[in-house]
Amino acid sequence: MQQQLVDGTNVLKIDFFDSIGIQLIPEVESFRSGLMPKNQILETFKRIDKLPFSNLDIRFSDDTWDFSATTDLPVSKTKLVFYFDSSSAYCEPLKMYVLDGILKKNVKIRVLQNKVISVMRFLKQFEAEGYKVYSRVPKTAFKRLFDDMEDTCSYNTVCAYKGHLLRFSDFYERNFEELADKSIRKFLQDRNTAKLNDIKHANKTPEVPIDYFPVFLDAVKAIMRDEKEGPEDRITAATIVLYSQIGFRTAELFTVKTASIHNVYSPNKDKPLYYMDFISFKHGKGESGGTIAHTYINSLSREAYNLLEELCREYRNNLGVDTLLVTKFQKNATTTAQQYSTRYRKFVMRHWKELQCLNIGDDYEDLSFFEVGTFFQPDKDGYYTYDKNADWAKDLQMDDRIYYPTIRQFRVSVCTSLYRQQVPLHYIRKHMNHLSEDMAAYYIRPQKNLEKEYSETIYRAVFKDGSKMLGTNGDAFIQKINEFIEQNHMNIQDDMEGVIRVVAKKFPLRSKVGGMCIRCGEVIPCASNNSTDVIYCAFGMCPNHCHMFFMADISYEEYLQNRDTAQYNKDNGYKKAYQKEVNKLKYIIEHSLMPELTMLKDELERHGEEDILEKYPQLTYIVNHLDSIKQEVQTWM
Repeated sequence: MQQQLVDGTNVLKIDFFDSIGIQLIPEVESFRSGLMPKNQILETFKRIDKLPFSNLDIRFSDDTWDFSATTDLPVSKTKLVFYFDSSSAYCEPLKMYVLDGILKKNVKIRVLQNKVISVMRFLKQFEAEGYKVYSRVPKTAFKRLFDDMEDTCSYNTVCAYKGHLLRFSDFYERNFEELADKSIRKFLQDRNTAKLNDIKHANKTPEVPIDYFPVFLDAVKAIMRDEKEGPEDRITAATIVLYSQIGFRTAELFTVKTASIHNVYSPNKDKPLYYMDFISFKHGKGESGGTIAHTYINSLSREAYNLLEELCREYRNNLGVDTLLVTKFQKNATTTAQQYSTRYRKFVMRHWKELQCLNIGDDYEDLSFFEVGTFFQPDKDGYYTYDKNADWAKDLQMDDRIYYPTIRQFRVSVCTSLYRQQVPLHYIRKHMNHLSEDMAAYYIRPQKNLEKEYSETIYRAVFKDGSKMLGTNGDAFIQKINEFIEQNHMNIQDDMEGVIRVVAKKFPLRSKVGGMCIRCGEVIPCASNNSTDVIYCAFGMCPNHCHMFFMADISYEEYLQNRDTAQYNKDNGYKKAYQKEVNKLKYIIEHSLMPELTMLKDELERHGEEDILEKYPQLTYIVNHLDSIKQEVQTWM
């Protein structure tokens, strides 16, 4: 699905002009490009005591810089506020650092705020030790603080703090003065990359335990469908269903509007396929930027969506919003991740019997937990969240533990489930709205070699079934593998599966749109790898792009999409756009679809329809309509 960048209504507006349109600083472009060795613009804003944001009234001298009004998306507003201590010797450099980061738009404000808080922690300690000029802080002071951190923080957290201080140091040296001790830079840069990678993989969020997932989901579905349950619990149950089926990031669900479900008809389906619109923040720029994304949904997701439309209608009307999820006591257009987290955990605790989630840590150590007593402690005003005598609470002890899957675990489970169904990473990336295939792969559990099964499937078709690898370099690539098998004295007849496993490890294949890349096993990375999804692999233009006959369903879908787009442009008189789509269409037909259809016909003659459809059920429609599809396709050649 195509994505469209969007901006919220309260985008931060930077204005380098005064009230009558005179540009305040002539070197604006040099500043933005990072060419200026010293940020003279920052001094100007300090001097006039006004920050250059036309839709915000913030003075440089203010102790609080509040940017929370710059977004209407469901992000934490507290992460958009900076607090400064005017009595601190580091107040001015910190303000300069914040302003520099915002004006250059190198990072989102909420990300910058997190980095600044880290830096503030160290600067406050330096000042307490008597070091009031950053450039004169000795290396021993840095080392002492980081040594103390290692006792309480993980190694990756320590390295993150070093990175934050290193960036602040770079800024300070450009705009104030160089550090007296040159070895500080090397100290802040020093890190064990291998150790960081090990920690990163060890800390990956696990999927929801496979044998517990259906127990949990069946109970949630029952609560969602039970009209005797309170509307608030049914609302929460419906949201859990959506998270478990779609794999939303937490805040993405809050962006879904009413009337966000649409349908399309697939040629091999009698019923329509449904998809949902939502906004993802990952691709957006700034605080209010996002991407209109789309995700296909199943019947269970539609059921949950329709229930939310119904149960939240009154709350929605009271607020005058069109947000799908609106709760009874909600005051703003959207809820927040923190509010939802509390709501979710309360739901799990109230329904602990149905969810079978009490004290199950020994069996399901990958689940998160909280102690029951957490929700029976009085708040600051002395009020209790729950009555200990409530029916569902009578059998609970304060030290009992309630276990539950996190929202992130649902996302991991969806991603992993798709991969286990042999869905190519390219399509997983699109469905999960990931920035890259590598990020889609990162979410897959628990696969050490992410393309191992995919590669083995391809090689099994080639060596066991005798199928041909299509593509410019397909024959040469298979010849290269045959030479490897021969040189290593492997007998493919006696140990077919063993040889396939060795070959898949030596020559791993990476799934690409409509095929696979045969260059991924090379020592030298493919120079086109970063852009293959967009330019090369999208239409099979790369010589390293190969494909198999059983990928004809993907090529046919690509053909239909481009055919319909071409016809739309033609009907509306868009001649140039029409010709562009026709050229793309012809390339797909000539280099992908027709070779696959031709090879499919050969395979049907060799192995028979029953055998082919048993192995590749996705080809059912194409096999049943092979001749008519070929005839239609040829009209575009």
